[in-house]
Amino acid sequence: MGIGRSAAHLNNPLTPTGSRTATVSTPRRPPYVAAGHHTPSERPMSLTLDACFRRAVGLHHTRSEDAAGIDRKRALLVVADGLGGCPAGDVASHLAVRSVLGDLASPPALWERDPGERMAQAVSRTHRALLDAERRPPGQPGMGTTLTILALDLEVGRAVVGHVGDSRAYLLRDGRLTLLTTDHTQVAAWVRAGRLSAEAARTHPWRNALTRSLGAGDVDPPACDVRLIDVRAGDRFLLCTDGLWEPLSDDAMAQVLAGAARARRAAEALVGRARRTGPRDDATAVVGFVSPAVPDPALTVFRRGA
Repeated sequence: MGIGRSAAHLNNPLTPTGSRTATVSTPRRPPYVAAGHHTPSERPMSLTLDACFRRAVGLHHTRSEDAAGIDRKRALLVVADGLGGCPAGDVASHLAVRSVLGDLASPPALWERDPGERMAQAVSRTHRALLDAERRPPGQPGMGTTLTILALDLEVGRAVVGHVGDSRAYLLRDGRLTLLTTDHTQVAAWVRAGRLSAEAARTHPWRNALTRSLGAGDVDPPACDVRLIDVRAGDRFLLCTDGLWEPLSDDAMAQVLAGAARARRAAEALVGRARRTGPRDDATAVVGFVSPAVPDPALTVFRRGA
């Protein structure tokens, strides 16, 4: 794991914040309608998701400490990066992915009540699952991981992001790449506070020091960042570990996401570029392309003109 860039904090990831990442503004909506919710008159068409992930092992690693997962039925994307300085990082990341996907697949449904609270609860239970696993083989005391989750409601057109650590979630919309998460590292906190430049953060000796993670022997679960956003046809999402976002520029990632016809092609191209640019760390890309759902011809009703 490592950090080479800082992430600006985004309260609403779809409005300009003055951060280094270009963003787009959302249409004006009545003040009583929260971001991610729609009035009946503006409810979007049903959407569909094309999703895929690819991983690559770092140059000096015998096995990847990254893990990823996709639940296509529930439109869930997950990425995790096991802590390299702790034992059994690969065990921790894979367990975290399985645990959070299983939790979100269980009642109550994510979108039934408060999706943000439901997401935070799932992450908290995943943290406890890691602590329990430390006591059982092949777990080891102190194993930990990052975790970033994207859950989409394709019927309504909204999504919730849950995040702990320095893996990242991005949104490409109308050609602009927006960072949806905040890095939980000491160096990133200094950059946000103006105490350190983004350039100096690339080589700072503490750039790998996380301020939040799952497991790692901490009894109390970490605070989970949650973002609720609108989703539109044409949106393209990327979840990735630092082994992918660190060696690649925002422009490079946006170019690949915009130019690929399918999520699989984008995931393969992103991991390939990361391997050529910075091959030392494990790299994982989880990509989701949102498109309009194709209506079933059998259900289409035609009205004859007068």
